[in-house]
Amino acid sequence: MNSSVLKNWVKDSAPRWEVSSNASPNGGILSALMNRLAQVRSRFLTHASTRLTRAGVYYVVILLVVATVGVTRQINVMLILAGMLLGPIVYNWRLASSICRSVKIRRLLPGGVCAGDLVVVRLEITNLAARQAICAVRIVDRIIRVRPSGKELREQVAVVVPYLAAGESTALTYEGRFENRGRYRLGPLTVVTQFPFGLVEKRITIPLEDELVVCPRLGKLTPQWRAKRRDPFEATPQRSQRETRQGEEFFGVREWQRGDSLRWIHWRGSAKHGTWVVRQFECPKNQDLAIILDLSTNGIGDQDVEYTIRFAATALEELVRDGGNMVFFGLAGKEQFWIHGPASSSLLRLGLEGLAEAEPAVAESLPDLWTKCLAAIRPAGEVVVLSPRGERVWELLRSSNGKPGLNRVPPSIKVIQVPGPEARELFVDA
Repeated sequence: MNSSVLKNWVKDSAPRWEVSSNASPNGGILSALMNRLAQVRSRFLTHASTRLTRAGVYYVVILLVVATVGVTRQINVMLILAGMLLGPIVYNWRLASSICRSVKIRRLLPGGVCAGDLVVVRLEITNLAARQAICAVRIVDRIIRVRPSGKELREQVAVVVPYLAAGESTALTYEGRFENRGRYRLGPLTVVTQFPFGLVEKRITIPLEDELVVCPRLGKLTPQWRAKRRDPFEATPQRSQRETRQGEEFFGVREWQRGDSLRWIHWRGSAKHGTWVVRQFECPKNQDLAIILDLSTNGIGDQDVEYTIRFAATALEELVRDGGNMVFFGLAGKEQFWIHGPASSSLLRLGLEGLAEAEPAVAESLPDLWTKCLAAIRPAGEVVVLSPRGERVWELLRSSNGKPGLNRVPPSIKVIQVPGPEARELFVDA
């Protein structure tokens, strides 16, 4: 088993299981009818196969030898013995088929899983038979990595039901860790039994499939992260950040509005962005916060991509945890991803799920995403751009600012090259 992707899965060697009775004294007829309908439905929705085991092959060879000798030599005792030997293999086939058709399975998956977390998958198994118990049934679950592409994973996990009486249910669990982010598909399930003699193996495939999204592993932001976010948009000297305008603290710059004093105009910023911007001396209480992740460049190593995604996931989690703000998150990669809304757990979940499937792209998609950001965020917002291109991203951002109707400049835009020396000061990978 590939330990770098999926490890520590508990199989049928030590499953945790418990038995609970579902029998109802008042609903016996209705319960039996529903179980019978489920059995009929399973016959049409499942794929079944039957084969001889190695012991069954040897058994059939002996049976054919005995039958051949009895027919060629006209020995009645040998013919009777051949008939007696045929009985166990037919009984094994019929009983194994009946057991497999009586199994009903339901899979329960956890939510909010990050790479490296312990994942416990629960299988609820019910015996639909009215009088027949099931014994020595092996259930095989498949795990396939769907996205992102490039790192294929195909694993099988097996659990065993040693005994389950008629009409009862059991809960089996297996656990493990997903080492890589992505979208995983679990299923279909395969029910296998050779009970009672081990001569015939009956196998039924149940088309029960579920998807599990494994979010990126979260790291830790250093105190320098908050200090970086508080830095003004323009490269203002330290002395200009002192308290001004009757003791208020300089915060950043914003677009000029009617009624603003001419003394507040930031001349260098106005010349740089082609529009009038003024100094802002107080931080708004409810601020728009945006994180833009740039993965639209080719030639990024896999380790660098994963580091950048984990940085973005941790930064998004930090913004949502602070609360009280409108949060915007965009991903420029193979598929463009954009969400925004009040800081909440649902927005964090959507953002992490988008990062779980993120892939770098060759085509340039950052300008389109930046256009969406400018159209949605207010002038007093704060934007953090995470990009492996570093300061070269400024050229793309300036070209997007020049589009008609989109010349508004948010007062605080920070570009962080990830990975890079600055990123390592701001983010500690887990």
